[in-house]
Amino acid sequence: MGISTAVIELAAGNNRRAAFDYYCTTPYMVYACADAPAGDPLVPMWEDRGGGVTAVRPAETGLEFLEFSVEAPQEYRIVARTEQGLLAHLFITLYEACDEPDAEAALLEDAASVGFLYCSELVSAYDAAEHRTFEEHQSFVGAFVDSVDRRALGDASA
Repeated sequence: MGISTAVIELAAGNNRRAAFDYYCTTPYMVYACADAPAGDPLVPMWEDRGGGVTAVRPAETGLEFLEFSVEAPQEYRIVARTEQGLLAHLFITLYEACDEPDAEAALLEDAASVGFLYCSELVSAYDAAEHRTFEEHQSFVGAFVDSVDRRALGDASA
């Protein structure tokens, strides 16, 4: 499917860095779901401890990564079109969850462990962006992930 060994290791539960303990657990609840998101078949990659699932499936132009709840799988959203975009989306969440300086300092090592190339850029962009409302935050996340996706797909203008 075009997914790196480092991300496969994360999905398999073999990357045990502390940053991933809550947000990237080996999927199991998804297999008890009666429904799945509409569209092509998908492969669950990981679950967070709140019942959120991250999965991948083929799309017309490559892959698409989506998130959904095990309680409402039809209410899915596509979060990225490339592995780097997926990691951007994940690392925004991880950066937001950093509540101690040590955790924030370890984020670059966490990024390196999965091959995420844009962690320093993410931190700078996140800190410079306005996040006063949910809409501003969602706009930032979408724009940053889209920019990473475009660059990963070879768009030099991104």
